[in-house]
Amino acid sequence: MKNAFTNLRYFFEYIVVLIFWYFFRLFSIDTSSYLGGKLALFIGSLLPANKTAMANLAKCFPTMAKTERKLIIRKMWENLGRIIGELPHWHAMSDSEFTKRVTLAFPDAAPSVLSILPGNFCLSAHYGNWEIYCKLYQICNIEADFVYRPANNPLVDKIINQQRNLPKINLIKKGRSGVRQIIRSLQENRCIGMLIDQRTDDGITVPFLGFAAKTTAAPANIALKYKKDIILSRVVRTNGARYRVDFFAPIKFNHQDTAEKIMTKVNNYLEKWIREHPEQWFWVHNRWGKL
Repeated sequence: MKNAFTNLRYFFEYIVVLIFWYFFRLFSIDTSSYLGGKLALFIGSLLPANKTAMANLAKCFPTMAKTERKLIIRKMWENLGRIIGELPHWHAMSDSEFTKRVTLAFPDAAPSVLSILPGNFCLSAHYGNWEIYCKLYQICNIEADFVYRPANNPLVDKIINQQRNLPKINLIKKGRSGVRQIIRSLQENRCIGMLIDQRTDDGITVPFLGFAAKTTAAPANIALKYKKDIILSRVVRTNGARYRVDFFAPIKFNHQDTAEKIMTKVNNYLEKWIREHPEQWFWVHNRWGKL
């Protein structure tokens, strides 16, 4: 009975997603982005996740005025809605249109850092619009595998992954079998893209925004064992459906370092990004949870 109810709920969720998907396809990406942002701004404040986001923000920025926290969360919902509104458009967008909307920057590295992505890690976060990476890597002619956590609803997950499924791009599910595939892909000189800002129950405990947080150790452990580089990147929304993608110099570490030390360095970068644009981070996740 429980499974039947779950399957029915999944089906209705799927229908709702399809309706919005084709609704957004009726418009230009700019209009879809705007409409998605406004819809999420209205709906988000009514969801239980809004309380989680407010609690997380208050935890990390206790001295911030409540009115400012509310404004950040409102902008966060608008950003998430824009991501949804834009998602049906990236897959079919021409390369020339994409490069007009997405520019590259190298804050502490030379553009040649892109040349060392194959065979190494590129880590990022649920920040700005992480969904454009697949298209970006395809345009840059970088063969890459992206590690992802499947959506709870397999029907919705299929829709999302169809937009990520591009030439030269593969997807790897999180898990033990995923770790084996990551190692194989690195050995085949493919870049491994990972979003590492969410809680991983079997991860290591390192500081994040001032509090102990379970964090994946996989990139650090594999980089140490197989002598791989770790490059960080973020996508920053600059205006509407336009972005700047920052690529940073490889994280400095030696092969006597611990995974805890390396992932602390990674988290320090993420903290800096979040403090710069808190409205562009995914505050609705229960990041700290139970340790």
